[in-house]
Amino acid sequence: MVLKSRKHTEEFEVKTPELRRMGLTWWQSVMYWLLAPAPYVQPKPIDRLAITKGEINRTLGNLPLSEELAQLVGRVDAANSIRELNQMKLEIHAAIALHHDDDLAGSKVRHLFRNMPIRVR
Repeated sequence: MVLKSRKHTEEFEVKTPELRRMGLTWWQSVMYWLLAPAPYVQPKPIDRLAITKGEINRTLGNLPLSEELAQLVGRVDAANSIRELNQMKLEIHAAIALHHDDDLAGSKVRHLFRNMPIRVR
């Protein structure tokens, strides 16, 4: 790769690092291969959508069943993203607040949505 500077007309070459060391004896090559670090295995990402859906369904399942609540539970089950669940937060709060104190409903909703990513400004 050849890089040119705007201010200077000089060119200089940047060489990429070699992945294998050439010129080693066969024994050094074998030892280099055996002692090379293993690739990092990343854990599977946490499925926040399934966790949050389950917690919301458990919380709404404790409330007396009504037609509006059944529709809300159906919409929660049909949600395909965290964003859709976050948009239903007000409706979930209203459903819980019908049967509990408003402060308790607020704390339950905050607990339910603790897995949501928060944008910091």
